[in-house]
Amino acid sequence: MNLPSNSTNYAAALRTMSWATLGALTYPLYLLHQMTGFMIFNVAYPAVSPHVLLWGTIALMVSASYLVHKKHRASRCQADKKLPSLSFSRVRAQ
Repeated sequence: MNLPSNSTNYAAALRTMSWATLGALTYPLYLLHQMTGFMIFNVAYPAVSPHVLLWGTIALMVSASYLVHKKHRASRCQADKKLPSLSFSRVRAQ
């Protein structure tokens, strides 16, 4: 099998990607895409090229999913920091 000489560069690029972050974007994307995406398509379709609309909506939805993920993760980290102190205070009280 003849692979291009730079095929290892493609594999290296895949290894450096944050697959956990990409996986974490799937749920916010699932929640956002249907209603918001359809609203964007219904409003912008007559005035915007279909190709620009498609790729722009994809970029917008992925960006919004990333922001939701970051916001959720930040609030989750704060809650996780409080949890051990609450459990230790319960143990000490007994």
